[in-house]
Amino acid sequence: MNRKLIEKFLQGKCSPDEELKVIKWLRQEGHGPALEKMISDDLEGAYELGPSKYQDLSHIRKEILKKYAAGNPHKKQLTNMPWKPLKIAASVAFLILTGLLAYHFSKQSQETFDDRHVVSQVVKSNPRGRKSTIPLGDGTMVYLNSESRISYPDHFPDSVRVIQLEGEAFFEVAKDPARPFIVKTNYLDLKVLGTSFNVKTFSDSDEVTIALATGKVEISDVAINEDSGKKVMLNPGQSVKFNKTQRAFGQISAFDPNYEYGWKNGLIYFNKASLKEVIEKLERWYDVKIIVINKPSNKWVYKAYHENESLELVLQSMAHNEAFDFEIKGKEVIIKFR
Repeated sequence: MNRKLIEKFLQGKCSPDEELKVIKWLRQEGHGPALEKMISDDLEGAYELGPSKYQDLSHIRKEILKKYAAGNPHKKQLTNMPWKPLKIAASVAFLILTGLLAYHFSKQSQETFDDRHVVSQVVKSNPRGRKSTIPLGDGTMVYLNSESRISYPDHFPDSVRVIQLEGEAFFEVAKDPARPFIVKTNYLDLKVLGTSFNVKTFSDSDEVTIALATGKVEISDVAINEDSGKKVMLNPGQSVKFNKTQRAFGQISAFDPNYEYGWKNGLIYFNKASLKEVIEKLERWYDVKIIVINKPSNKWVYKAYHENESLELVLQSMAHNEAFDFEIKGKEVIIKFR
């Protein structure tokens, strides 16, 4: 960070982009040592300054309060911070005030800043056994699956719409050519304008799956530099898998909509699923723990679908074909192969 930019920030002479750069730096955990070194260097140099180099900079406090406390839920905290009138070398005063600002911004871990507003983060999550439909302020609809979570600003800035996803969700993105819509996961960024698509990125799976229903989507690995050109583009009806361990995309292929995102309409769809895949999906869908006794006589390649059916009916159908008995005890299901 350039110390002249810090001084410019405290003087209120920064452009919106420069302000945002300084604020983001102040909120990073690693800025402390660099700031301490700046202050230390200036304190050493301050002893060489004559009286004419000293000035009263306490008025800066009022400007900072006026600029950042208006409409801020932490206004009282900011106002009561340990500010003191400063009659010391100007450079030292600037950096001490910056340190106080850094302390303030570090307390606001759930807030982000755009070029004009303090923006609160909205978090929506579903436990196992629950799904929800979430309308966003721009007109986008998000269908959030069980054991999934999204976070996004309470209002999107003028340049971009960003949402963070853990788990699985289907997005119907409102068209807005001036503001791309970006879905961020721990491994991939997906960029669209007006598009509908499904993203599955559960932590217990080694794959991220993206299936595009309409529009176009650009997918990039977050670990790869944006200028490298290593991106994947999908057209409607196409899907792609990303291996988390190998950090590699698979082949682009066609998909069955019922399999990829029939879940948002109450459809459980299995397509040549293994026993492990079936158990994981049922546990997440019905919020139960499944205990398996014995091993199946044959390798599971289970294919079926169930629409808005109870767990008991689903298990009855499976048991008929796969030769097992089951018992439901509250949140626990025991499956015993014959």
